[in-house]
Amino acid sequence: MKVAVVGIGLIGGSLMIDLRKRKFAGWITGVDTNVQHQNIALLCGLVDEIGNLEDAIDKSDLIVLATPVNTNCSMLPVILDRIEGTSKVVTDMGSASYTHLKMPTIYSV
Repeated sequence: MKVAVVGIGLIGGSLMIDLRKRKFAGWITGVDTNVQHQNIALLCGLVDEIGNLEDAIDKSDLIVLATPVNTNCSMLPVILDRIEGTSKVVTDMGSASYTHLKMPTIYSV
């Protein structure tokens, strides 16, 4: 499975370690604006590549959001629009999912 992890800091990095350990992901694309996080993830073998959000979404079967909840909420509509009509799955590592419930319900499941 091809996985995109958006936000490759502590939470995203921990997830990628486990994805590798369990052989869940055949390919991991990391997305992060922090160049230090990008370099560490590449050097440690946590990701196969660093990409931008759009390319990572297009290449992946599973998109995991590991950024702050407010960032997840701002990215989610863009991601959902991009994957509409596909079998791609989006999930998040946020601890305050209630915030997502307050988002406008313009997307059907």
